[in-house]
Amino acid sequence: MHKSLKRELPFPDYYGNNLDALNDCLSEIDILGEGLVVVLRNFDMAAEEIRQKTADIFANNSRRHILFGRKLILLIQVSSRDFNLATVDSCPVLWNGSEFFISK
Repeated sequence: MHKSLKRELPFPDYYGNNLDALNDCLSEIDILGEGLVVVLRNFDMAAEEIRQKTADIFANNSRRHILFGRKLILLIQVSSRDFNLATVDSCPVLWNGSEFFISK
């Protein structure tokens, strides 16, 4: 995840490839235009603690940026219908179950 984020986002070369560095870089990132949308695919493949902390980091930084009129949005993709994420930054996570493809 960290390699992809560093490659796709304007993170500094010294990005530390850890959650503390992610938090620092997201708090300082320049968001231009209408905003920034980050999509994390196969999010359910990460360890539960990493998923929770990553979602919290994005939620916290999204709120910080909105204070200055900048939008930071995180979209996550999962493959498991049973995927569950606890509250994120004290807010419930609501899933759109009708979008989940069911093959027969």
